[in-house]
Amino acid sequence: MTGPPGPAEHRRNPLVGHIPVQLASAMAGLRLADLLADGPMTVDELSAAADARPDLLRRLVRGLVDIGLVTLDRDDVASTTEMGALYSETPRCGAEIWVCEAVD
Repeated sequence: MTGPPGPAEHRRNPLVGHIPVQLASAMAGLRLADLLADGPMTVDELSAAADARPDLLRRLVRGLVDIGLVTLDRDDVASTTEMGALYSETPRCGAEIWVCEAVD
């Protein structure tokens, strides 16, 4: 049986809903994937590079961790996940073709 996704399917997909979309949009707008492309950074380093307030960026990063776009270790070091890297303006993996086609 096929049909529209139910609540269980929505819970399994972290990028469904208004808040995850806003988090991903903020990640793209601040170019966090590009800033993290050369390697992990602390949240303070990342906020300086993104010209963002550290307290607000820390909240954003925690939200991005929840939806699987960023990882954050105990030392407050952030890095992108494979899915998070797709938000980079610089293509790195071949998946950019899919992303560009999905946007068009």
